[in-house]
Amino acid sequence: MNTLRHELIALLTAASCCLAATQAAAATTAASPSPILLSVEAGLINAKIERAPLKDVLAALAREVSLTVQIGAAEAQRPVTVTLKDALLHQGLQEILREMSYTISYTAKRSPRGERITKPSALAIKLVVLSPSGTDASAARPIEIRSDAAPDWDNPPLEQLAAAASQSPQPEARIDALEDYSYGAQSTESLAMLEGALADEKPDVRIAALDLMKDSNDSIPLDAVNQLIRLDTDAAVRGRALALLAERAEPAVAKPSIEAALNDSAPEVRTLAKSLMADLGLAQDPE
Repeated sequence: MNTLRHELIALLTAASCCLAATQAAAATTAASPSPILLSVEAGLINAKIERAPLKDVLAALAREVSLTVQIGAAEAQRPVTVTLKDALLHQGLQEILREMSYTISYTAKRSPRGERITKPSALAIKLVVLSPSGTDASAARPIEIRSDAAPDWDNPPLEQLAAAASQSPQPEARIDALEDYSYGAQSTESLAMLEGALADEKPDVRIAALDLMKDSNDSIPLDAVNQLIRLDTDAAVRGRALALLAERAEPAVAKPSIEAALNDSAPEVRTLAKSLMADLGLAQDPE
């Protein structure tokens, strides 16, 4: 009988220990944060985060954009739960830092050619999270989070940008690569890349190439721009090319295409052509 009692006690003790271990494991699993799913593309942030420490969320963000963070140890452990879909970067930060006090500053970077790059993906961001009392959280036991990999994506190789500008399946990514390439490459290389983009299948990419030509001090490919004015299927592209030609070419050189645009199928292009003729002091040739 004593033997049976001891066996029962042993079985109950083992079962109790097993149950306690199972409950502890379940509690640990429930309290563990989910993986941080976060990405930034073309200045838009997408994220799905559940109960992740703020410092881990900001570290994930620092792998996507140029970010430097100063945050106190207590604030760094604050759990974050947020879902973001195609949110602007500053809106995403507002959601991540909801109900917290912070200061944020943006600094435009400069390309190898010296131009200021102000698009969202090229801004250096400094974030200081404040303690509940309003004092700088970094003053006490500061934690600093910094984009260690910044050089790799701030100035990717020109060959990589050239490939993305022509081969990326996403028009937004092609535009982004065009901008980076035009800022970083030599003038002749940049102009050749932009001229090639004038034949892109998407009107938005062709317009972006025209706008980058307008922002540069380089000469424009007159033949390619004239071809857009006369043959492009998109009225917005024809109008943007017409405006570029009028601004960058000599009036006498621009006149034939502007005059031809007076008969464009789109009324907005015809109106623009008429206005440009007047602005440049050009008289329409008699029929």
